[in-house]
Amino acid sequence: MSEAEDALGLPIVVMMRDARCSLGWIAGDPHSPILALAANDADPVILRAEATTRNQLTISNVGIGSTADAVRAAYGDQLVEKIDPDTGLTQLVFEPNEAVDANYRLVFDLETENGESTVAAMRIGQIGEVERTEPCPS
Repeated sequence: MSEAEDALGLPIVVMMRDARCSLGWIAGDPHSPILALAANDADPVILRAEATTRNQLTISNVGIGSTADAVRAAYGDQLVEKIDPDTGLTQLVFEPNEAVDANYRLVFDLETENGESTVAAMRIGQIGEVERTEPCPS
């Protein structure tokens, strides 16, 4: 977490701690993502970041509210379509092909209304943390 704070030039505020994980956000940023942090460290690792507003976009300019077609156009054959077993929602999961990013995923949860699928939620993080819908394990 301290490495992220140094890069941001802002502190990360921990708003909830328990034995499973801690949740935090970037101080002073009204559009801060929700950060899930490892619960057992004095300087916890950020396990995942969850978008909270339409203002948070990927480098490919997609985010909450983007169409599924826009996500597919941006990420192409690196996307895998899955069904979330807990919610039944369709997910588009970006699987990076660079070795340095192999342990991370970018997940787009889709909702369909009037025949059009759009991004309802978006998160990025480590494999094993980012697949579930909730930030902390149950």
